Amino acid sequence: LAPMVLHCGRVGRRQLFLSLSAPLLGLFFCPDFIDTIHSRSMNQQNASRLKWSLEIIWWIVTIVLAIAVLLPIYFSVINYPFWNVNIIYIVVFVTFTRYIFFLKHTFLANIEYLKVLLIFLCFPLIFYLIQELNAFQTFLDEEGAGAIVGNDDPNSGMINYVRSEFLLFGVGSVIASIVFPFRLILSVWRSRNSNKV
Repeated sequence: LAPMVLHCGRVGRRQLFLSLSAPLLGLFFCPDFIDTIHSRSMNQQNASRLKWSLEIIWWIVTIVLAIAVLLPIYFSVINYPFWNVNIIYIVVFVTFTRYIFFLKHTFLANIEYLKVLLIFLCFPLIFYLIQELNAFQTFLDEEGAGAIVGNDDPNSGMINYVRSEFLLFGVGSVIASIVFPFRLILSVWRSRNSNKV
């Protein structure tokens, strides 16, 4: 046992601790091992803190974007009937697009059960988003675009703005909701087979 303990630095910590003869002596005589474990746990904590900080920053950006997009409608349209779904479209579009491209930099990267849950939750969400997009289009066909803003002029800037932003975020959120489950499936497969996200 003495040669193994004395040559801890040269032989390597892994080989020392894999040997069944002296695991406790190896820990006692190799304090560098404890420092390594401590530094790794600190790095993991810092990475986790960074991911949560980025998540909070992105949610603030999403809220600011939603306010910026919907503020002209709030000041110009008295009874806008699509507030809730419009907000959902913006949030889903920004959040899912971010997760599709930057999944490994989010808190979701290493939580496999949550990824599997989100895969199944995306299916009813997709149907809901498509249904509300269809309801908006039906409203435009039956009531006319002027019924949204209270203006019958088809060339009104606000009518064009409402229609354009709603369709942009609506179609974008539907596409992102369709792609997102496939990205999660790929992530689960990678984490099980190659330890990647």
